[in-house]
Amino acid sequence: MIKIGRIISFVSVKGGVGKTTISMEIAVCLANDFNKRVLLIDGNISAPNVGLYLDMTHKAALQDVLNGTSFQNAVYESYGVDVVPAALNNYDKTDITRLKRLVEKVKNRYDFIILDSSPHYSEMIPIVAASEMIFVVTTPDTVTLNTSLKAAKVARQNGTPIEGIIVNRIRDPLYELNCEEIEWTSGLPVIGKIKEEKTMIQCVFYKQPLMIKNPKSKSAEEIR
Repeated sequence: MIKIGRIISFVSVKGGVGKTTISMEIAVCLANDFNKRVLLIDGNISAPNVGLYLDMTHKAALQDVLNGTSFQNAVYESYGVDVVPAALNNYDKTDITRLKRLVEKVKNRYDFIILDSSPHYSEMIPIVAASEMIFVVTTPDTVTLNTSLKAAKVARQNGTPIEGIIVNRIRDPLYELNCEEIEWTSGLPVIGKIKEEKTMIQCVFYKQPLMIKNPKSKSAEEIR
């Protein structure tokens, strides 16, 4: 049976909200807990992080594929997930709009293709255009939420379905927006609430996904 990939992106117009972490953790979860064939692409070509998070040594990267290198040369396996990292040295001549054609070409090989988006408009718009659905990622504060919702506006303009909001890095609910406030402000459902746990910091240090290092943690359960 041919596998038709669901192309999903995690977006925000602000760095530091945890798009890369969520993209990576959900990819690892789908592959290991649900036995899905998953491709994770780092679409943040100006400030890539996926390769760094996974302690990945690579020669070919997304920029090379978009510039004509064979797709297979830039695919690396990590924790059961096929990963196409982005090169640390940005390629000025890379046309990120070619990404849509790339994922359409390979999506029948996967159950899910996950795109980690850049917070920059010029790179995020092609990510949204290449996606079949998006999730907006925000932290629970007014400034970040209002900034993150600009990504939802881009998705609406492109006609890409928005599944909902993932509220990440929750620290002290007493001083943060609650789900009702976020849903009222955004007009979107909150589908995930992920606390900032010490374990998450340890995972970044050890370059190991939470779903592998501590799969029974509260954050891992929420991601699952």
